[in-house]
Amino acid sequence: MPVKEKSKISVQSLKLDHRGFTFLELLVAVTILAVLSAIAVPMYKEMVLDMEIAKAKINMLEIAKAQKMYRDEMIGTGNDPYTSDYVLLQKYVDFTMDDGHWDYDVLCSGTDFGARATHQSFLAQVEMDRYGNFTITP
Repeated sequence: MPVKEKSKISVQSLKLDHRGFTFLELLVAVTILAVLSAIAVPMYKEMVLDMEIAKAKINMLEIAKAQKMYRDEMIGTGNDPYTSDYVLLQKYVDFTMDDGHWDYDVLCSGTDFGARATHQSFLAQVEMDRYGNFTITP
């Protein structure tokens, strides 16, 4: 009985010429990107809001500094120690009442003062009393 010769099949001939990705590989990559985006976007928005609030706090501390300088000048004159006239307050310290993101209000009631900042798009509000305590309303 004759012995059959084994056919030689090279590894090169078994390899298919793959170019690109399979559908499954593409689906896995898109899923991973979707999960990462779902986590990153809310964190990014929160970080942006925190930075915006910090900017408002800094500006409101400048308003408080101006109020204290005004008060020091008004002591003994018989005038109210605080004012809501921000143009007058800007004579003491340079601050802005509209920085493009926040609208600021100077609150004054004769013997007390405060400041309020309302964000134009995040619907957040930051209030400060005369002691520098902040209340943030998201």
